[in-house]
Amino acid sequence: MKNNVSIWIGKKIVEENDDDTNILKDIFKIKEYDEDMEEIYFVSGKLSKVEELIEPLSFSNTFIDSVLEEAHKLNIKEASYIIALYDFAYDESVLEAEVEEPVFLGTFEYDDFDEDYDEEIVL
Repeated sequence: MKNNVSIWIGKKIVEENDDDTNILKDIFKIKEYDEDMEEIYFVSGKLSKVEELIEPLSFSNTFIDSVLEEAHKLNIKEASYIIALYDFAYDESVLEAEVEEPVFLGTFEYDDFDEDYDEEIVL
């Protein structure tokens, strides 16, 4: 089934114990969302290729090409973290000013029936 995933990407070098800012609520003014639908992936202490940040995300093979295309348009080749908010279409109009860090790449379609996704079920 096709769904939406909103993607943000940042270049600020992050460490394991960085501050407790909730980027989506504090910076992007998202008042409510299901935190179980949020994935954050980062590489501590360095920049990585955008593709390397996207690949570990759930269902990424169903939206990676679209995200890479948008990152390329914005000339973003490397970053240190990525945020994915599944089943959510972010509306940029809620922002009062442009945010430089992280960059909102857009909302993309993903398919949650991904044959290549192998999630271990723990009972």
